[in-house]
Amino acid sequence: MAFYGDNACTRWVRFNGSGSVSINDSYQVSSITDNGTGQYYVNFTSPYQSNTVYATVCGGASSNTSGAYDTWIVTNNQSTQGVRVMGAIPSGWYDLGLACVAIFGDL
Repeated sequence: MAFYGDNACTRWVRFNGSGSVSINDSYQVSSITDNGTGQYYVNFTSPYQSNTVYATVCGGASSNTSGAYDTWIVTNNQSTQGVRVMGAIPSGWYDLGLACVAIFGDL
């Protein structure tokens, strides 16, 4: 079954954000740019056609193995080409061991 229009997940990616950043699986995402500790840019395979009004949903976990941390994943700088994704714990930016990003919007 395929979904189109406002209800469609038009792009998604699951990636390892710790160490050498790598995509595990994706749809309509060409690459991840590592912009420093806990900061990434998700690059789209093809741009949105001048529309940057889309919803980005993120989830994942920090790469910390020494104890439990609250992990926040936030986005900003949405463009037709991609979106910035950042991972943080209470003390600052933190590399994500696992990040999942889903984007909903018109193509």
